[in-house]
Amino acid sequence: MNAVKNGHLTGDEIARAVVDEAELPASRREHLAACPACRGEKENIGKDLTRLRETAVRITPPPERRVVLTKEKDTRSVRFVWGWRTASGMALATLSVIAFIWWYAASGGPGNETTMVAENGYDTDPEMVEASRIVENPLSLTYLAIAGESVVEEQ
Repeated sequence: MNAVKNGHLTGDEIARAVVDEAELPASRREHLAACPACRGEKENIGKDLTRLRETAVRITPPPERRVVLTKEKDTRSVRFVWGWRTASGMALATLSVIAFIWWYAASGGPGNETTMVAENGYDTDPEMVEASRIVENPLSLTYLAIAGESVVEEQ
């Protein structure tokens, strides 16, 4: 407030003047040119910033290696990026999956009811034969005859 009352520049205006005097209004630029106190404050801040930059450059260590950005494409082929171990492992995994699928299909897989019946002996057990018939058609033979459905022969 004191800076505004006595006509001197505020801290914000001095900071703007250090960066670019053209940002200040014309009346404030004229005051900066005429007032030795405001001009001295601006020069002090500018000197402080210059010393800070020089100190930062002096104490900053140089990079360990120089970074160079190029626009060239990578000339290596994709097949050499993986390496022979990765490619061999992927080939072995693929062959294992193919062999498992071939073995599974050759063994009959799930859904092969004749193999399951033969393995478990269900075809000789009368209760299991009746249960299989009931699963296929739950109506008894009498109701099938009344309904006019074809009668399945008993085994």
